[in-house]
Amino acid sequence: MASFTKIEGILKDHESDIAAGRPFLIDLEVAKAIIDLIGQSFEFEEEDSGWDVTAFKAAMDYLSRGISREDRRGKLWCLVRRDRNIQRMRRDGHRVQNAPDTKQEQAVAATLDDETPFLMLLGQNGKSSDGWKDCPFWWPVLQIPRTTQTTVFASEMVDLE
Repeated sequence: MASFTKIEGILKDHESDIAAGRPFLIDLEVAKAIIDLIGQSFEFEEEDSGWDVTAFKAAMDYLSRGISREDRRGKLWCLVRRDRNIQRMRRDGHRVQNAPDTKQEQAVAATLDDETPFLMLLGQNGKSSDGWKDCPFWWPVLQIPRTTQTTVFASEMVDLE
């Protein structure tokens, strides 16, 4: 809960955009701080099912530093949605939800420039009636810009010997 509140505090500078449902530009370092707070708040039931915070931040870093427009370099578009009540399990009941964004958020992404990454911060209420632990949390979604060239990325070094 503390991480959720800290993130709300970071976002307060953008409250007018958030209230209007508009995306806003956010500095990479601020976005990385938010992702660190989100990472601290997540608990996973299985040891290997965790979220790779380092890889997520590395992707944001790579994508935001490769922007050709100097005034956009080191920034991301950010869209905040609050008060979400997504079910933890997909409708089939066999898989955990992994796509919290909707067509409406994707439509917003389509209106933005083609090279700035798009970070969605989806504030989930986390109700037990939806399969969660009665604790609000932020669900981050990073959308890669349309003009990004295919890239190979590994979050761990593999010894080939």
